Amino acid sequence: MARFAEQVGCPLGQVGHCRCRCRCRLTPPPSPPLSLHKIPFAQVYQQLHEREESLSAELGLAQAQLFPLRKDNARLVRSVNELHRDAIASAEANEAELRGLRLERSRLATLAEEAAFLRAQGDAQLGARQAEVEQLKAKLQAFSDAFDGIDSDMVRAVSILHF
Repeated sequence: MARFAEQVGCPLGQVGHCRCRCRCRLTPPPSPPLSLHKIPFAQVYQQLHEREESLSAELGLAQAQLFPLRKDNARLVRSVNELHRDAIASAEANEAELRGLRLERSRLATLAEEAAFLRAQGDAQLGARQAEVEQLKAKLQAFSDAFDGIDSDMVRAVSILHF
């Protein structure tokens, strides 16, 4: 380490205790390159071949596991699409029913207003007719009082026939 610190110019000469911001503190010394001349070619080839076989087996296993997952995924996508289509159809049906109910409510409100108007008109006519009846009863009573001398049976008969 001290040699690395000297190479990069550390003023303290020690990498672990360096308090300045020199390069020795920021980067470790590079590792020596691996020389291929020291490893026999047959051994490297054998390691690569074993690694390739291992990766090929892992790939086959991954593909075998992936096939059922893709199949399930496709089934789930179809199911989700069908549910989505059903939800859209249901929402459209609900909106149409809601529009129909709003129209029906509007129609019923109009009918209720008309019924209230007709009832008020009927009440007014009924009040007028009752007033006429009271006037006629008063006239009949006055007429009856005026003709007390006349046979009371006849007056009763007229009043029964009139009402």
